[in-house]
Amino acid sequence: MTHKPTEETRAQVFALSSFGITQEHIGSFVGLSDDTLRKFYREELDKASIDRNAEVAAFVFRSANGSTISEGASYSDCLKAAMFWLKTRARWSENPAPEADASAALSDALTNLADKLNG
Repeated sequence: MTHKPTEETRAQVFALSSFGITQEHIGSFVGLSDDTLRKFYREELDKASIDRNAEVAAFVFRSANGSTISEGASYSDCLKAAMFWLKTRARWSENPAPEADASAALSDALTNLADKLNG
């Protein structure tokens, strides 16, 4: 018997995939083998995580720029979102860059050496 996708099964596969559920578990949930799942639901499997990630990214961005304050978010919530955005998208870090540490160590070593030579 050939499988016939329905709107309900398409929605289930899309939702489960967007939540990060493995294809093996999705197939088990809807009662399909891995091959059948991929054959009939390739689009849902491919697009679900992209769609959900874009939705979350849009929320984080709106929070980071303060747009969600009017929706009840606090300034603290927005600051956390902004820090998250900057750390993950702009490569900001709370730790100094390793080269900055190395430069400081080199400068200290040269100062100590100069003191010894002059001392």
